[in-house]
Amino acid sequence: MDSSQVFWTPSDKGLSEVVMGGAAPEKLGRLLLVDDDPVGLLALQRHLDRAGYETRALRGGQEAWDLLEAGEERFDVLILDRIMPGLDGLKILARVRADERLRLTPVVLQTAAATPQEMLEGFQAGASYYLTKPLDAAMLLAVVKAAVTDAQSVGELRTQIRDQESSLQLMVEG
Repeated sequence: MDSSQVFWTPSDKGLSEVVMGGAAPEKLGRLLLVDDDPVGLLALQRHLDRAGYETRALRGGQEAWDLLEAGEERFDVLILDRIMPGLDGLKILARVRADERLRLTPVVLQTAAATPQEMLEGFQAGASYYLTKPLDAAMLLAVVKAAVTDAQSVGELRTQIRDQESSLQLMVEG
């Protein structure tokens, strides 16, 4: 029996099928998806899972904020529906930007609110990226890849700063 497995990876033309033996490849990044539309959320999650991302999907803004605030799970990128009942994407975004632990996390707003004024409001609120519905698969993958790259760059910079602070502390003490 063939032990090869099929995985989907992002490419310039959308998703590409890759046949590999053994274990699944390392995940490309960890994403929190928040949308009150269960059908849209499932489609988004499946698409990103197939592309190689690890996803966690939630249907409510308050549930998402509670998870983020608890700090027990770390996400590279947040993908938020702008328009949801209760705590919507813009309100979550404001809380994220005000939280010292989360403020540098890339946030993608995905929404049907697509007028130039609505997009401007999203960016002024602190959105890193803005996708309009219906989502284009290639654009989604390109934006998520860029957002994960941003998150990884910030992580690398934080590591370098910590290393330099440690070195400086040793020089001061020594």
